Amino acid sequence: MATAGLNSMMLWGDFEGRKVEDRWLLGRLIRPEGRRAWFEAIGPDGVPVMLSITEALNDEDELLERLQAAAEIHHPNVVAIQEVAVSHLDDVPVVVAAMEMTEENLGDVLRERLLTAAEGRQVLDAVLAALGMMHANGLVHRHVDAGSVVAMGDTIKLRSDCLQMAGPGFGMAAADDVRWAARMAAHAVTGRFPSGENDPVLQLLPESMARAVRRALSGIAGATEVAALAGTRLELLPEIGRDAVRIEPLSKIRKRTIVAEDVVGPAVGSKTRVAAAEQKVVAEPLVEKPDPMNAEMSASGAKPRVIAMRPSDTQAQGALFADPFMLPSEHPATEFGMEEGEPAMSRWRRAPYVIAAAIAVVLVTVFTLYGLMRT
Repeated sequence: MATAGLNSMMLWGDFEGRKVEDRWLLGRLIRPEGRRAWFEAIGPDGVPVMLSITEALNDEDELLERLQAAAEIHHPNVVAIQEVAVSHLDDVPVVVAAMEMTEENLGDVLRERLLTAAEGRQVLDAVLAALGMMHANGLVHRHVDAGSVVAMGDTIKLRSDCLQMAGPGFGMAAADDVRWAARMAAHAVTGRFPSGENDPVLQLLPESMARAVRRALSGIAGATEVAALAGTRLELLPEIGRDAVRIEPLSKIRKRTIVAEDVVGPAVGSKTRVAAAEQKVVAEPLVEKPDPMNAEMSASGAKPRVIAMRPSDTQAQGALFADPFMLPSEHPATEFGMEEGEPAMSRWRRAPYVIAAAIAVVLVTVFTLYGLMRT
């Protein structure tokens, strides 16, 4: 009903310059997505914001619940939702989410050039950190793609207006988020989406990143595990005075000259920057000695990063450390044969010998009974 109203009335771009709730003045249309669109806007206090406007199809309550749950997530790599409201555009009900202003998105960058391996690793780290916090709060993304990765000042962020409550299928949906994050990062560096764990294109990635991407592509890994394989530990730390790691924003990536690729990205003007996030990304080594699993980082002298989050949510803390995304009922094979001090699936490896021994016992018994009967 509402969809027909919007389609017959106007296109999303026709709403530029209009006011919503007499509060937000809509500016440029950033991106339409079916019944959802992103607009630059000016708030009632004159501060620029990003508006996510979703046409309601008699599901206003569900949209509000999802957006309000997403607004509870506060993390430096997650686009913050400041306010949620139900409104109307030409008598058509819509749900509006006012978000912090962001700048470039990764999709725009990739239309001009690929990322370097270091830049791809920064994107992967940020997206995994965002997904870790989202999953810890029981929400899944389902839209992990280049257009959903944005920059705000010096920080790479993942949009949050599309979060959903997965319900019983949470484990599979969360692992799927991680799988798509790995595919996106690999594509951003190589220009190809890997088809699976053994795709030759993964050989073009640094070893630690390739190792993490392969595990993510298995479809049974959570954000914490994949980040650890890449050399980044996600954990909750108390806020202490440490120097923040400066992650190069996507808006600056386009300004750099890449000599190896002989590509020069055009300069992109930076928009109004919002105050620094409350939580920080801090530098701290995983171990005191160089990590042998991350040879290229050790050789360059770089330290594995630790992404710190405010320990305000005990549920998030438990989820981030335990990485409980894959439930036993969803992947029963992964819990079979686990013994202390043995790798997973160890009993599967012994299975042929056990079966052969059982067959031998049965045959000996049959022949013995046959001989007794003849006697």
